[in-house]
Amino acid sequence: MLHSSAENSAGISTGTVTTEVYLPQYTLGSITPCFIGDPTQVAEIVDAQVGALFPAEYTQWGWRYKRDTATVDAEAEYDLRQESTWRNWNVASESVLLAGVDEQDPMFQTLRPCR
Repeated sequence: MLHSSAENSAGISTGTVTTEVYLPQYTLGSITPCFIGDPTQVAEIVDAQVGALFPAEYTQWGWRYKRDTATVDAEAEYDLRQESTWRNWNVASESVLLAGVDEQDPMFQTLRPCR
């Protein structure tokens, strides 16, 4: 969820707006979400943001960065191997492939380095 608060000129809160979004929805023109730092730690940040940056229904199954992969368990690994997005990941890419599920539907998102 994305939280935003507004204050009037006296500094008194005038309300909070909460919406559920996924990474691609943060794109504004040519500005897109990105990461700085260790790409193998990106998935941990995503896990920590379920219910904040990601809807509560989102469950992370795994990630890929170059030839490194991690999945939550053997069943998730098997299921991901059935998906062409996972199987055909470009190991030369500098981006991180995040694999998750929203309710029952697998979903893939990529997060590129900022620099």
